Amino acid sequence: MSHLGEASESQWGNSESGERWSRKKKVSKPQYLQEKRKSTFHHKVLHKETTQTKVFNTEPQSGATRYQSTHIKRRGGWQTGQAGRRGAKKRTTHRFKVTYTKTEFNEKKTKEGRQTQGELPTYNTTNGTTSTIFGHTVQNIVNRSTFRALFQNPNGVNPSPGNYKLAMSLSECHANCISLIGLAETNREWNNFEQQKQFREATQKNWKASVLQTSTSTEKFEDNYKPGGTATILCEDHWVCRIIEKGEDSWGLGRWSYLLLSGKKNRRVLSVNGYRVCQSTAASSGATTAYKQQYNILRRRQTGTVDPRRQHVLDMQVWLAYYIAQGIEVIFYLDGNENLKDKIGKWCELPPFDLGKHVTSVDHDGSLASLVTTLGLVDILQEQHREEIPSTYTRGKRRLDYVFASPNVMVSVERLCMLPFHTVFGGDHRPILIDFDARQLFGDDSYEVHRPRSRGLTLRDPRTVDKYLDILQTQLVYHKIYDKYETLQEISDHG
Repeated sequence: MSHLGEASESQWGNSESGERWSRKKKVSKPQYLQEKRKSTFHHKVLHKETTQTKVFNTEPQSGATRYQSTHIKRRGGWQTGQAGRRGAKKRTTHRFKVTYTKTEFNEKKTKEGRQTQGELPTYNTTNGTTSTIFGHTVQNIVNRSTFRALFQNPNGVNPSPGNYKLAMSLSECHANCISLIGLAETNREWNNFEQQKQFREATQKNWKASVLQTSTSTEKFEDNYKPGGTATILCEDHWVCRIIEKGEDSWGLGRWSYLLLSGKKNRRVLSVNGYRVCQSTAASSGATTAYKQQYNILRRRQTGTVDPRRQHVLDMQVWLAYYIAQGIEVIFYLDGNENLKDKIGKWCELPPFDLGKHVTSVDHDGSLASLVTTLGLVDILQEQHREEIPSTYTRGKRRLDYVFASPNVMVSVERLCMLPFHTVFGGDHRPILIDFDARQLFGDDSYEVHRPRSRGLTLRDPRTVDKYLDILQTQLVYHKIYDKYETLQEISDHG
């Protein structure tokens, strides 16, 4: 009888010299296959991470010798792939190496949804002055029961893959469960599809599902930098599935972008993100400014005095009135470049919305106050905090950024605050953070969306293949696919 870890007498053998060695225990074939599968499974579990090293060449190469070597280390072995012209000479000198590790996505989830992981900044000190949060304190939330929106003028965004600042800003939004991101004055040529593609790729690194809607004028720019424009991002799959319409300024001036979300019992919520140009004139504004872009477009369409700021208010009023008349609730985020303190708007009704046709009115004064008064919108920040609201612009003492909403939306507002300067997306404007009660806003609960998983066909097992072909043949006959095919063929032959 052997002790634990020792071989029994039946497991030992003798050599010609009299030495003893342990011989392998005989096992059956099913037992051997089971052990092999178990070993393969443990190997996959213990080697989840995949390390990739990309090697970049030292000097530029011609089209005939350009290549890129990629070494991928998997399961302890090296696989080398080389793309380029066959027979290209391999270089051995390298400028630098970039090594990165693929790790699994991990996030804190509960039964009700994902919870906030990060903390938004509480203060920021610049030039000896301290900027603090104005309004309610930022609370931890669950992303399915609370709809959190953030609006800010970042004074330009750069979606290039090497922009780590944008990546960190989006990561911060993800950590704090921000569902809607409204950015005004993005200063990008969104007519260039590559710019939109890069922005989508940046958001997809943080959210499994997201939708991007941008706006810019129809003026063509060769450079990626283009003043003005907006970008609206809706994150998380349980919010994205509510989208029933999205778009931008239908007049082609790039003044706003919007998303129309659905709720229960025909309840719909319109989220609009707008940017209104600064006070200027055609003579004093630069050739590429947002003001001059809109001025040039309006000049080709209108006669007489052209005022992009006034036209923005008139067009926005008739466009919002079109949706409000359908019973749609409105949330309007705007960098209005206008101070509404102590202003009382004048009620002025305008002609109905006509797609592509600008509105003109002698009675309307062209102010935001008149737009808000006529449409019956509420200034959420002023309604929540009766005290004097501080400046939202670093180089000014006035409030320029607003969030207006329909009266029925006010009951769903839980918290609202203005974050310190130079936080989240940076820029020279304060970010505005709003928490809505999702059930009050949309009239129903939001649930986790389970994505369907694809299953590949097993083509090497004849039993599975025969079963699949039998089912396929039955369905083709049941749906009369052959008869429909012959009918289409006859129609095609006879012309």
